[in-house]
Amino acid sequence: RSTQSRSSAASDVYKSQLIHVIMCEKGRDFMKREGRFIGRPDLIDFPDFKPAYEWLADRMEERIGPPPDGVPRWPVWAWRRWRKRPKPRMDDKDFRHLRDHVLVSLEVPNETVVLSDFGSWHACLNDWYLADERARDRGMAEDEAFEADLTAAGIRMCDRPYPEPFRSRVRNSWQRIFNVAGSVDIQATAWFFDERHVVDENWFEYR
Repeated sequence: RSTQSRSSAASDVYKSQLIHVIMCEKGRDFMKREGRFIGRPDLIDFPDFKPAYEWLADRMEERIGPPPDGVPRWPVWAWRRWRKRPKPRMDDKDFRHLRDHVLVSLEVPNETVVLSDFGSWHACLNDWYLADERARDRGMAEDEAFEADLTAAGIRMCDRPYPEPFRSRVRNSWQRIFNVAGSVDIQATAWFFDERHVVDENWFEYR
């Protein structure tokens, strides 16, 4: 399948940024037909992740405002950085299973996306406390202190979701995902992707 692309003016780093979305053919067709790509809460792969998604939606609303009318209050996902590269490499072994998928590049206004650290996001998904991994000991002392406080309260690490005040401590620790300076993998979340922002698309064609 041939590569489709469009020319675009150079991105002004202070006003817009390039993000990259891996879509299946059905999703790409929907975006072309409807003019935008939106998220659907009913399609979440793992229902246990729903609280983390809802927490992220709350933080997105604080940073970029609520979604427009007709758009679900649910994130859609893209890459801002992938393994220290500007975008995913289509020839990487991690993508060899993809067929009929496309890498869509969009130039989006900065104020429409929220950036976060992909690795740290897994603490939110698993309802873990997120210690400061940028500390000298990579957060080990902080983790140990949190675990000691749980033990003193008669709570096991596996007893999630934790009661208060530990639940709030866990949720507050998740704010660290938004510190993306030096991150290896950066994800970008938005309320929707606009077809008018597409600047390039390249199809995966592994055989």
